[in-house]
Amino acid sequence: MVFQGFKKCKKDDPNFILNQDAFKDAGILVADRNFGCGSSRENAAWTLVDNGIRSVIAPSFGDIHYNNEINNGLVPVILDAEICADLRRQLHDCPGGEITVDLERNVVVVPD
Repeated sequence: MVFQGFKKCKKDDPNFILNQDAFKDAGILVADRNFGCGSSRENAAWTLVDNGIRSVIAPSFGDIHYNNEINNGLVPVILDAEICADLRRQLHDCPGGEITVDLERNVVVVPD
């Protein structure tokens, strides 16, 4: 199974990054450390799924949120903080670049 792309959310805010044309179809988020910390309610994972997010790449996750992602069909991917920062840089430098989370090959394919 391969997830790729970007999804629109927070429709009322034109400055929100996922409302920008290059990122409007997001299906993958590249986050920073401790993603979902404090989001122990399952609703946090539901909201991601309801907005088309299928995978979150981050250096670390809040423990309960991590399990809620898995239980709700999301794919949490843990990569080094430097790699995540570089992925975000690549996406900002090349808007519309795609990241693919390939579960069969157990790899993340990036724009460069």
